[in-house]
Amino acid sequence: MIGNILIVDDEPAALKLLKDILTADGHVIRLFNNGELALRSVMVEIPELILLDIRMPGMNGFEVCRRLKEDERLKEIPVIFISAASDMEDKVRAFQEGGVDYITKPFQKEEVIARVRTHVALSHTIRRMKEIAENLRISEESLKMAQAIAHLGYWELDAKSGQFNCSEEMYRILGLEPQGQMTNHEAFLQTVHPTTGRVWQTI
Repeated sequence: MIGNILIVDDEPAALKLLKDILTADGHVIRLFNNGELALRSVMVEIPELILLDIRMPGMNGFEVCRRLKEDERLKEIPVIFISAASDMEDKVRAFQEGGVDYITKPFQKEEVIARVRTHVALSHTIRRMKEIAENLRISEESLKMAQAIAHLGYWELDAKSGQFNCSEEMYRILGLEPQGQMTNHEAFLQTVHPTTGRVWQTI
């Protein structure tokens, strides 16, 4: 699965090696040698994954990650920290700052590829789930609007669990306050008079 990946490292050799490994694996790569430039680039084009060195002059990797997580538009970007430091303190802090993974220098090609593929796939899945949720929200809003225009309401009863739901339009049709008396199916049946307009049931 191809990913749009941003790599930040002040070591030219590390940048070249990561670019060679990940480009060969089919990913689209952007390279930066300092945190300030990387943040500016992210604002223009949001990547699917960031590989971020910890020890850099000026703004270090922890600070870059912190700024990303403070921005509502950028906080969901997964960050893999990369560092020559293998001590536990740096690793723990990397995850505390919001990193999703940690790769230690010198790089092992197979490890880099495997970790990047995993997080790119997760990023694609999360994005797809958000798209589905947004499409569902839009569909539900359209349905509510259509029902309001047509003065149609509906109610649902799950025969197994007994869970009862009633649309806002149904409350209005019956002259009731939303989320009022009809807390269950029995209350609904007591509220609805035989001469009341059409009721749709979904089981």
